[in-house]
Amino acid sequence: MESERISFRGIVAVMTITAMFMATAVIAARQWSVGAAINTPSISEPVANALYGLRTKVALSYNGPTDSDHWVDKGDSGNANDPTIAASWDDGAADGNFPDVHTYITPATTGDVTLTVTFDDEETFRYNDASKTDNVTITVVDAKMIFKVGGAETSEITRAASGTFEVVDENGDEIDGATYANWEFDGVVDVSDETHTSRTWGGTIVQSGTVGCDVTFDGQTCYVSKTITCNARTGWSLTPTCATDNELGWGSYPGLTSLGLHRDRVSDTGVIITPRGTNFQDGYTTAHPTSGPNKNVYYISASTFEIDMETVINKFAKSGATGYPDPPNINWHEYNESQSVDAGGLLTGLKGHECRGTPGNAEGHQKYLEDEEAKAANDVKAAIEDNVAVSDAALKTATGSEVSTIDTAILNAAGVEPSGNWGPGTVYYYSSGWNTTSYGN
Repeated sequence: MESERISFRGIVAVMTITAMFMATAVIAARQWSVGAAINTPSISEPVANALYGLRTKVALSYNGPTDSDHWVDKGDSGNANDPTIAASWDDGAADGNFPDVHTYITPATTGDVTLTVTFDDEETFRYNDASKTDNVTITVVDAKMIFKVGGAETSEITRAASGTFEVVDENGDEIDGATYANWEFDGVVDVSDETHTSRTWGGTIVQSGTVGCDVTFDGQTCYVSKTITCNARTGWSLTPTCATDNELGWGSYPGLTSLGLHRDRVSDTGVIITPRGTNFQDGYTTAHPTSGPNKNVYYISASTFEIDMETVINKFAKSGATGYPDPPNINWHEYNESQSVDAGGLLTGLKGHECRGTPGNAEGHQKYLEDEEAKAANDVKAAIEDNVAVSDAALKTATGSEVSTIDTAILNAAGVEPSGNWGPGTVYYYSSGWNTTSYGN
């Protein structure tokens, strides 16, 4: 048997011919006559950013080669009057007989797609007469892309935006005579619509994935698809805030009570991510498209999560405070200064301790919080922006667990006690008289 190989490289068809024999016996090389059109097929380049199906329509004209050295039987010195040699084809995915003109669609693979045409020239091999050549011409009469799933000629879309996928030819036109079936979207949540027979499929897109359908054309059915990336919406990022030295009237006279706190500004508690509610459900809303490629895929439609902290400093730790009790009838700050305590430095260190540290010592509760939240996985709004699920309940369960994990990580980081902002040193506090203790922040 003898074969012609026609290779198609990717989308821009680069076709080459290689003559070869397919037989078990060792035979001499022979020359084949090949149509010139095989070397320079006309292929349209894809437009920028368009994702074409890898299916390519290839029409080959085959003139029915004859065998000029095909002997009728052993020992006969005549010939068989140049009988036409039977041929078959195989492209690695399918095979069949080769008629005078054959149209086929290349398999959806990457790299080279090779069509092998095999001529049944058994008698030539048997008698090994290499002095004559068979007459054969294989000509590419048409080679073009016929399918792409393109829509707006892009492979990216912003989550929750409207997108339409369509099947068109390489010129962006509808394919005459084509029919469509079995549209599907393969993503985190798979969607299929066996009843949709239009060449377009559109709706709100909320997840990345691959959309495709079966296309029947010229009696052949193939699957065409396009992969799309769903990009994050703008504004889905959280930046923690902190109101420093807030609530100026806060604090009781420093016995052994707190000199400062770092806490949630609204609730005056130690929580981090707010609003919370049951399983953090107060911090976001959900929705789902009611038709199209992402029908009934539940996603996060909006989020109000924030980290809104404050630091509060005991008012009696500040110079000039009034309203102190009697006894001792003196402000805590002034009394410590009268005992040679650096109350001013202590106050500066205290403010840094609760917030972002002091110059040369970035050690503070808010600083620890911000450093942890800045880690890629701990921006809660960014983390949940791409969440999707098959149901509202499943989405809320998964999202609540994710937010809780982030909240715990930030809470633990912010709860580490800073040091190095002031002291430690001896300070005075009042409890049934003045007493001393070691204090540092």
